[in-house]
Formats: sequence, structure tokens, C-alpha cells
Amino acid sequence: MLGCSVIEIMPSNGRLPAELIEAGYRSSQYGLVVFVLNNVTPQAINLVLDPVVRTMPLSIPGVLYIEIGDEQRVRDAITSASIVYFASNALYNLAASYGVSPALVYSDLPPQPNDTAELPAIHRQVPPPETVDWRRHSFHHVFAA
Repeated sequence: MLGCSVIEIMPSNGRLPAELIEAGYRSSQYGLVVFVLNNVTPQAINLVLDPVVRTMPLSIPGVLYIEIGDEQRVRDAITSASIVYFASNALYNLAASYGVSPALVYSDLPPQPNDTAELPAIHRQVPPPETVDWRRHSFHHVFAA
């Protein structure tokens, strides 16, 4: 999984982040994209992606789904990733326990009083999606060390 992009997918207010899911799939044409599923089924992701897949070239490898509870696969993805998108404190704290460098972390999460000791001081807001070059940086991101 070396150099992959990791995106945590979880519902917000009962809805899936369809634009993020679509952007993740579209960016898979540039490299491996891993979706870490947090309270989301692969079938729900597939429903979002079905119309998008039909519009993309057949050469796109697509995305790899990993359940957030699959600690070994999540660890492998995060520790080898070049970009990680955190949508929850659960994945953020897992990354901290795996040794992600605090100097390289970006998150759209507000600081939480129960964050791990390594990362709470480095929370920074990520740029709005419209300012991100989707060909180079596919998501709000964290660069993993």
C-alpha cells in the first residue's frame, strides 16, 4: 500500500459524504485509494459510486474498502499512506498511536479534550475543497510520516 491515499468515510447527520466518495474514486486513477469505513457498509458506498463508475475509464483500479475495526489493515494503510483524511477522532487517535508525525497532520476536526497527548496541539484547519488541486491532493489531508 506504499504511497496510498486513505480516506475515512462515515455518515454525518445520517448522510454519506457523496462528494468525498466520488472524489476519492475519481482520484484512484492516479494511485491506490483506501476507504476506511466507519459505520458505513460497502454496499452503501457502491450505491453512491454506481453512477460515477459508468462515466470513468475502465482502467481505473477503484478503491479498497477497509473496516475501521480491522486494526492490522488500517495500520498498514495509515503507516504507508502519503495522504490521510480523518473524519473522526477514532481514526485520528489510531493514527497517533501508530506514530503519525504531529508536524505533518492536518484535520478538519476541532480539538477535543480527550485527544491523545501527541496530537491535540497541532490541529489545523484544512483548506476548503474548492481550493484543493484534486489532481495533486485528492482530499482534505494528513501527510503520514
